[in-house]
Amino acid sequence: GKSQAKDGPGSFGDGSGPSSVCGEGFRNVCVEIIKDLKACDAFRAALANTERVVVTGHSLGGAISSLLPLFLLNEPIFQSKTILGYPFAPPATLPKDIANHPNVKAIIASVCLDTDIVPRLSVRALLLLRRQIIEEMRRVKSKDVRTLMKQDYKACADLERSYEIEEKDLLKMDARCHNPLHIAGTIYHMKSREVACAPTCNLLYQCCCCPCRGMIAPKGTDQTIVYKSCSDTFQEIVISPLMTHLHLPSSYLRAIQDLAAGGEL
Repeated sequence: GKSQAKDGPGSFGDGSGPSSVCGEGFRNVCVEIIKDLKACDAFRAALANTERVVVTGHSLGGAISSLLPLFLLNEPIFQSKTILGYPFAPPATLPKDIANHPNVKAIIASVCLDTDIVPRLSVRALLLLRRQIIEEMRRVKSKDVRTLMKQDYKACADLERSYEIEEKDLLKMDARCHNPLHIAGTIYHMKSREVACAPTCNLLYQCCCCPCRGMIAPKGTDQTIVYKSCSDTFQEIVISPLMTHLHLPSSYLRAIQDLAAGGEL
């Protein structure tokens, strides 16, 4: 996207910019980065001789790379430059309407891998996951299992008390999470083409649009595909044996190498 005035890609149609919609911590980091860039003579010299600036990062760096391009577009020194962001494994950073705004989708391409937990983490997702776990605990008939569950939740007198606390938390969640954060821009979701029969907990995973249903390919049969996904897909945590391992940069690298080898890129 080319840098323009208030109605350009760095704003959202009503004159507002990224400073008004992203978290304070991320905003402060972006502001500091821009300040450092402006003070760097070598960067300014390089910028004068280029037409395109690409920002990328992984995990928290992915969060910054999903926001920094929006800030750069509102800076005079980046006028007439093409600014692009390629976040890898980014956490959610923007409200849904902004994350899916055409101006954001035009310059941000977020890359997520299968059931990687970080793009799915949020207060709302954690509360929903906890409720699903507690509801399942209430259905358990085995005395031994119920006893074990009670020992794991010593803060509560019993499972019924856990449920009461959960109901109160849901009321708080409605107030705090009525506008949950979403992954920014166009989302490219990398997944395995061939899937195992049941490596994830389907009870906790009711995906709205993922064709692979959160499954993971069995060892030796990995073949990665990539497709565009919607931000709603990442509003739930998927319980998977590899949910943390998939977040590693090396896991993303292997998936991208597999895509390249298979001619998907």
